[in-house]
Amino acid sequence: MSASSRRSPVIAASMAPSSASAVGDSVPFRTAYVDSARRTCKYMCVYEIRFAAGVEQDLRRLKAYDRRRIVDTIEEQLPHQPTTPSRHRKLLINLVPPWTADPPIWELRVGEHRVFYDVAEEEGVVYIRAIRVKRAGRRTEDIL
Repeated sequence: MSASSRRSPVIAASMAPSSASAVGDSVPFRTAYVDSARRTCKYMCVYEIRFAAGVEQDLRRLKAYDRRRIVDTIEEQLPHQPTTPSRHRKLLINLVPPWTADPPIWELRVGEHRVFYDVAEEEGVVYIRAIRVKRAGRRTEDIL
């Protein structure tokens, strides 16, 4: 039996453009597979990742290299412990974002790009609200 025949999709997702107008209509982006022989999840998906409607436009403005790097970092860092501060994740105190979000707002650093997100712990969902470029010498409040 081949490895691909033992896998079954767990979370259906796509990066396809959608006509979603609100965060509730956003589309998760990852597919995880369970290996039925080992009973393990390829991606231990604790939190589901959802993009707000404006994030799709933010991603389209980026170069393909930067877009891939940002999506890979989101997949690597946010499904497991999105509310744990680290070298690349920080809690933004007293920040009033221009979009609708549930405080607190978090920032994920990916090179010169910043991914702003909030977490609905009771739902198990991370909402990606915006992706911005932060050049040297600029403050977070300036790029929002």
